[in-house]
Amino acid sequence: MDTSRSNGSEEECAQVREELLEELLATVGEEAELARVQVAKLLGHSCRSDLKKYFLELRDDPAAPVVRQVVQSAGPSGLDPGGK
Repeated sequence: MDTSRSNGSEEECAQVREELLEELLATVGEEAELARVQVAKLLGHSCRSDLKKYFLELRDDPAAPVVRQVVQSAGPSGLDPGGK
């Protein structure tokens, strides 16, 4: 995925479905941390402001790689992961 853009087109937004995010976040076991990192990456490619709640959830994740990805993804998405 291209992370150099600043805003997604409607077509790119449609590719990030909330159901997919929920499914990834429900992952348990050894794959759970990687799944949360992937959710943060997907959020970086979305221009859907209604998905910001996932940024807010993941920014407090206990795993440093997840939080790092949230910060990296917040720039391309145009969303501030620190707000309410």
